[in-house]
Amino acid sequence: MTRHTQGTSGATEGPPLGTLDPDSIERIDVHLQRALDTEDTDEKDFHVRHARQLLEACRE
Repeated sequence: MTRHTQGTSGATEGPPLGTLDPDSIERIDVHLQRALDTEDTDEKDFHVRHARQLLEACRE
């Protein structure tokens, strides 16, 4: 597999996640579902990257 999003889960990196509001949960879920639904590798990476960014924003 090439060009897939890689890295650690982030479970032990940085401060713990804050509280997720319903809108953030929905946005993360949409990105992850779109990543699952597409065959295009670049589009998968895009959606996974954005879901991770939304999760990281909860740490700030």
